[in-house]
Amino acid sequence: MILSDEQIGRLSPFARHVIHIQEEIISKSNLEEDRGSARNVRDPGVFGSIDFFLEYEARFETFGDAVYRAAWILHALATRHPFQNGNKRTAFTVADTLLRVECGCKIGSLQREKAAFIIAVASYLHDVADVESWIRENLEETE
Repeated sequence: MILSDEQIGRLSPFARHVIHIQEEIISKSNLEEDRGSARNVRDPGVFGSIDFFLEYEARFETFGDAVYRAAWILHALATRHPFQNGNKRTAFTVADTLLRVECGCKIGSLQREKAAFIIAVASYLHDVADVESWIRENLEETE
């Protein structure tokens, strides 16, 4: 379902941010299958589960570092496919943005390596620990 502004307004700030990122990605895409798929959310429950994860971590002070949170969120978005299109691109962008903001780092490596890894994550070939290790191996300071 394509979410209205009113429906998006009822979501958490994090969910609104993720949807905004997906909208931006889709609006810049030249792929035929992306046309009309901005805000097309298949499973809004994914946002609730991420919000719960972040709230739980904060409440019980088990909050991992930014790399762990980025890995968890990337894995959740890539494997649970909340959107009709753009899930892998959105998952990567959200994780990379979190790292840039929270620790001044980015996920490095060649574009084709990033794409291959995210596709493997979305195909359920990697768990969160694998994603965290991969991010740590490819972490670079931003300039």
